[in-house]
Amino acid sequence: MKYCDYTVADFLKDEYFVQSVKNPNQETDLFWESWIQNHPEKRDLVRQAKEIIEHVHFNDLSEYEATPEEFEEIFSKILKGEKSVPSKRLAMASKPWWNPAVTRKLAAAFILMMLSAWLYFYLLPVQQDADPPIVKQLIKENPKGQRSIITLTDGTVVHLNANSKLIVHDNFNKNNRHVALEGEAFFDVVKNPESPFTIQCGDMRTTVLGTSFNIHAYPEKNNFQVALVSGKLTVGMKDAGAEVIELKPNERVNYHKDTKTLNKERFTDLDFIAWKDGILQFKDADLSEINERLERWYGVNIILDGKIGIKRRFTGKFENKSLEYVLDGIGYASGFEYKIEGKEVIIKNFK
Repeated sequence: MKYCDYTVADFLKDEYFVQSVKNPNQETDLFWESWIQNHPEKRDLVRQAKEIIEHVHFNDLSEYEATPEEFEEIFSKILKGEKSVPSKRLAMASKPWWNPAVTRKLAAAFILMMLSAWLYFYLLPVQQDADPPIVKQLIKENPKGQRSIITLTDGTVVHLNANSKLIVHDNFNKNNRHVALEGEAFFDVVKNPESPFTIQCGDMRTTVLGTSFNIHAYPEKNNFQVALVSGKLTVGMKDAGAEVIELKPNERVNYHKDTKTLNKERFTDLDFIAWKDGILQFKDADLSEINERLERWYGVNIILDGKIGIKRRFTGKFENKSLEYVLDGIGYASGFEYKIEGKEVIIKNFK
């Protein structure tokens, strides 16, 4: 059975769909968002199935026991989208059925219903030998020390930085232009008013028609950043109705993951995109930032030998230079020595 033929009941017994709701990730979010865009008539069914799964709590089973007759009545009401369940055992004297206490009981009843043999044979017959959905996608992943340039099927050019991953579905440019990014990339998007280009980075979503911009969104970092070089774009959250900020050239948005807030500011130079041209640049950077950037840029592991007492900050620019050349320059300015052993750099003798 194809997803386009699914009812709410079918979605509820589909393992891939259930796991996508319970344990979502960028891959599953991208798959379902793309599928709904191609099948908008199924949006409400998917939403109903998702809401049912999200409100089911196994630890609530002890709070309520429903009869087989009530199983059928509850399930029928849920599938029809009705807002009341006339069962006396479920009704509250002075509160609507959707208050939290009743919602927990409904969820518990639904779980019991799903587990009962009666439901198995009459309401939700299990489809045997069903093949899991195949999510075809292109994943371009750069390890530390490697950068690449990718041209998408619509002509958009993506400069992908080191330690970064770009996910593109195989139906890209057919019905939508939607990608997911982990890390940093510079996009030069081909304009297409009929098909906006969207980039998903965790909870942050960037939407453009045709423009050039940089996104810095490493999953391990607390702050993401979108900086617009030319054109126009919007940045917001993936949740519908969330705040959306529109950017003009020389403006950028900072997204703070812990507070889930966005703030906009202007910038005056393009130093932050020098990386795409092979230029490693530091601006008033401390040793921690320098080490992080060097590890990502050259694919090495930096070890600090001894107590870190250095407080100096460093500003410098290196165009297509070797690791030794960069360390010589920074070490001379910052007052440390180093040695390289394979993929490890040991920094010591702070002065």
